[in-house]
Amino acid sequence: MLKRVLIVNMRFMLDGELQTQQDAGAGVDFAVQNAVVFSTSSCFFENNETARYDMAVRNTAKVRSVYIETEMRESSSHIGITETDFFSPDPNAPVNAAHTIWTLNVAASGFNQYVGAEIDGVKYTVELLRNLVALPSRTS
Repeated sequence: MLKRVLIVNMRFMLDGELQTQQDAGAGVDFAVQNAVVFSTSSCFFENNETARYDMAVRNTAKVRSVYIETEMRESSSHIGITETDFFSPDPNAPVNAAHTIWTLNVAASGFNQYVGAEIDGVKYTVELLRNLVALPSRTS
């Protein structure tokens, strides 16, 4: 499911130049995916340099899977993508909860990693994984 977001100005890089889009009126509507989002319970474990990524999955969304896409380059410069599934949600989670937490523990990686999700039969790349040390730190 997509949430409607009103945007009145936006900046982005295009061919190395900063572009600015502004709407003089009431703004422009954009659809934004909000069925799978980072949970604030995600954290970094300093003692073993791993992280626990928690994704909040809206219970009303038809989410089949949540996974990490890891971009890897072969020696021939071909780019390959691998998918690592998050653990499925706890079947004992309260039924009235708006979201269920899906969890994956990962080690540091030198490759670009993104969170992906299959929602209503369509695969989306949701968000770039946050740098491990940028997460709240925990000891165990």
